[in-house]
Amino acid sequence: MGSMRVTFVGHASVLIEANGVRILSDPWWKGPCFGAQWWPYPSPSLQAVEGLPIDYVYISHGHHDHFHPPTLKEFSGAKILIGPGSELAGALRSLDFEVIEAKGDGEVELRNGLRFRVVPTYADDTMAAVSDGSEVCINLNDALHAAPESTQRHFCQLIRRWYGRPDYVFCGHGTASHFPNCYTIPGKDLLRTASRRQAHFNRSWARIIQALEPRFGFPFAADVIFLDHDLFWCNKVVHNERPTEVFERQYGGSTGIQVLDIAQDSS
Repeated sequence: MGSMRVTFVGHASVLIEANGVRILSDPWWKGPCFGAQWWPYPSPSLQAVEGLPIDYVYISHGHHDHFHPPTLKEFSGAKILIGPGSELAGALRSLDFEVIEAKGDGEVELRNGLRFRVVPTYADDTMAAVSDGSEVCINLNDALHAAPESTQRHFCQLIRRWYGRPDYVFCGHGTASHFPNCYTIPGKDLLRTASRRQAHFNRSWARIIQALEPRFGFPFAADVIFLDHDLFWCNKVVHNERPTEVFERQYGGSTGIQVLDIAQDSS
């Protein structure tokens, strides 16, 4: 088997190349989503996918920063991988895509011995695993870091049982909602609330990476800028501390896990 090549494109989009097969996850860059509220920030590194035939596209769930039809149409020749019973099946077929629905939590052999697993997790999300016979890449997108700790433990245990120690884990560290700052309460400190909320997700990311013990752990799918005037203030405070810094502070030094902050330079 050939070695696996994993390239971060931007936001929740990762390109996996193994055994002569290319799988792209959650592409989003052709315009905004959630109306005109969300834009990719910083811009994705599209040289990784431009001019390359993509065999499969994995869509993790229906949020529009993951299922983005204007971007998806750029990959009209690809087959779409989704979770079992996904509500996205009809919408994807209406876009003239061939859809492959995973069955339960079983693996699907795609081609050349490459195996793919899609597992429903929490709140209509899924996670995915790609195995080429020698290396394993786990794509958690938004599936676990915002879930209850008991749910995180359950799926981390499943992943370890199936794959042992994975090689690469991509895990989100934010959320599409700005709760609890959608409430106005006299005397409330918006900056402190946003900072504590992001700190919660950063700790969650670190805890998941520690439980899975990958060779490499990557935070992704959370570097988004709010352009609305009333929300612009939160862009800086939610990026004051990176999840990799939290991991190094809590678990670094003796774990054998290398965590890498792969967010593009926004300067």
